[in-house]
Amino acid sequence: MSEVKSVVVGYGSCPICDHPETVKANKKGHLYIYCSHVADGGCQVGTTSRSDAGDERLAARVRKWVKPEYRAAFSGDGGADLDHEPDDDDDDEILEAEIYDDDDDTEI
Repeated sequence: MSEVKSVVVGYGSCPICDHPETVKANKKGHLYIYCSHVADGGCQVGTTSRSDAGDERLAARVRKWVKPEYRAAFSGDGGADLDHEPDDDDDDEILEAEIYDDDDDTEI
């Protein structure tokens, strides 16, 4: 009997030290990151998710997904609509925002 092993789903960073690391999914389908050895610039912390909410938080650290299906499965936003083609109704909108001066809270 062969055991289901983890699969690399993307490349992101350690939640503790921000060192670039591989993000994997375990046999139960949850994300985890094991940070590199201190000598390699990491902190040696292992971060494992045990819930969908935890998966979404670790997925937010992924900078590059191996497959679009992984992004859709873990990010919680359904991933990008790869079949969507822009049309004339997709106008770029400029959103107005109030900008304040940090020193005196006055609108600029």
